[in-house]
Amino acid sequence: MEETMAMRAEWAERVERWKRSGLGAETFARREGYKPKQLYWCAGSCGSTAPRSHRRRR
Repeated sequence: MEETMAMRAEWAERVERWKRSGLGAETFARREGYKPKQLYWCAGSCGSTAPRSHRRRR
């Protein structure tokens, strides 16, 4: 469980860096070495740690 929480925190930080960068998901992800869909997934799944503009609307 700690490992899952650590991964979630790591991805939440990546999403934050992405949003601060001003780059598109594809450009940012490729530069960082992962896939854009991973950013989108985390932005929608990381709950309150994801930037407001990427939280799921219900």
